[in-house]
Amino acid sequence: MRPNVSPELWLHARFTTSLANYIRLNWPKYAMALLALMAVSVVSITLPWLVGKTIDDLKAGEVAAAGLWQRFGFMLMLGLAGYGLRYYWRAKLFGTSYRLSVALRRHLYDRLSKLGPAFFNKHRTGDLMARATNDVDSVEMAAGEAVLAAFDGLLTFTVVLIMMVAIVDWRLAALALIPFPIMTYVFRRIGVRMEQSYKDALEQFSTLNDHTQESLAGLRPMRALGLQGILQRDFDAQAEKTFASNAKVQRIEALYEPLILGSLGFSTLLALAGGSYLIYLDQLTIGQLTSFNLYLGLLIWPMFAFGWFLNVYHRGAAAHVRLYELLVEPDTLPDHGTAPVPSEYSLNIDIAEFRYQPHLPAALKDIQLSVRTGQMIGIVGPTGSGKSTLLRLIQRYYDVQDGRITLAGKPLTEYPLDTLRDVFAMVPQDPILFSDSLAANIRLGKPNASDEEVLAFAQLAELAPDIERLPDGLATTVGEKGVTLSGGQRQRIALARALMRDAPVLCLDDTLSAVDNETERRILQALAGEQGQRSLVVVSHRLSAVQDADLIIVLKDGECAEQGTHEQLMQLEDGWYARMYSHQQLENHLE
Repeated sequence: MRPNVSPELWLHARFTTSLANYIRLNWPKYAMALLALMAVSVVSITLPWLVGKTIDDLKAGEVAAAGLWQRFGFMLMLGLAGYGLRYYWRAKLFGTSYRLSVALRRHLYDRLSKLGPAFFNKHRTGDLMARATNDVDSVEMAAGEAVLAAFDGLLTFTVVLIMMVAIVDWRLAALALIPFPIMTYVFRRIGVRMEQSYKDALEQFSTLNDHTQESLAGLRPMRALGLQGILQRDFDAQAEKTFASNAKVQRIEALYEPLILGSLGFSTLLALAGGSYLIYLDQLTIGQLTSFNLYLGLLIWPMFAFGWFLNVYHRGAAAHVRLYELLVEPDTLPDHGTAPVPSEYSLNIDIAEFRYQPHLPAALKDIQLSVRTGQMIGIVGPTGSGKSTLLRLIQRYYDVQDGRITLAGKPLTEYPLDTLRDVFAMVPQDPILFSDSLAANIRLGKPNASDEEVLAFAQLAELAPDIERLPDGLATTVGEKGVTLSGGQRQRIALARALMRDAPVLCLDDTLSAVDNETERRILQALAGEQGQRSLVVVSHRLSAVQDADLIIVLKDGECAEQGTHEQLMQLEDGWYARMYSHQQLENHLE
């Protein structure tokens, strides 16, 4: 339960807890990396002490030429050891943070793949892509760069401070640290501004990403209309907004360096003034003051590390908020069913009313329909009458608010979603193809299928003549979303893919709209030859596709206006089906 604190504090605490849990789970790798960092710090503080000691020994004449070369050799060995240790901790630390990004993306993809259409109706594709890339990268940096900066900065600062106090002079150290509390306060103020600005920049990047995705998807039709100039202006405007947001982030981030250098410059001035006075009092040597100033120079990194830590941490916190919103998004379709796979696949549909949103008009109402195993059901009607909606409800992409749909006598909600997805094979009017070979796109229905099986199902979908004409046959790459293919070819590839799944119920959502009448007839005859092996639910604007169905229902304004076989519906001379069928037959005759 969320405590009674501000949302910002609660989300910060959750981000810190999540980061701490990940570090705890991977503590051996982090421990090895941090031990290597400690060794690097020891090397870093030893070198200035050796330099100062050597200067004082040279001045006092206490070191010979041979001893001097030995010290130089030892310093060189320390430098090489530091180089190797730095490589080791980077490989360990950043390798572990990269694994976090992989786990986050896997978790995010798994979450998105289980959410229903209602979720994607309100979330833009470009925004989801931005969260899975940019936002995950920011959290990954917090698990790597921020941990490094915090630990190494704190360790180096502590060790250097101890050396300044214990080895040189505590009074000089206290004098040099006077600007640091002021710098810490300003750091905190900058960090708050940084987080809000970076969150705005992430939002603008998401919008730009979404705008780019939509523009590229619509480029061909917009170019055909000569409207690409409008797309260009819109894109330029969004790119400027994104630039302005990122420029603001950079302006805030740029405040860190002058603040650090100014504070350390003031510290150096105080140290030189105080050290000179102590040398005048004969309470400090020149070598000690040299070592102190070298140590003070080493504080540049801790100060930059603290600034970088705050920067990366606030970026990660802003990104974590956006990722957290997705990861805790409630399921649009509760998946608590436990019923086993049914032995038969009869469907009973009784929908009193269905609305996509409470404030929207009813998409379907008063629908009663039964589909027995092995039957072919045709669903027709005017555009917007609810045909595709009925298909989505049958497959439980949405839940019926007022009504009941059963499979083998049990409500759909009693089956696990994975079981339902195995029962139905859906072929949409505008199928999705991947930028891969034609065979690979068909084989998605059965990943381990042989080339012979792929070819057999391609022939069933009337793709054989097209495959023969393609340059590489089944190995031909179809391009992104099947851009190199015609609409009819894409539909038939999707049909072959669905047939290969061998699902008990095959749903065709105006699947044959882009093929000619003769090809449609041959495909339907082939499917009719498999009748009895699977049920077939066909949505179509072309009535010839459903005339052999066992039952045809006509939807109008979301209601069942007519119902019966082809012969029965043709007897209703004033019915929608009879008039539309006669009109389409006349069109075919004229063509």
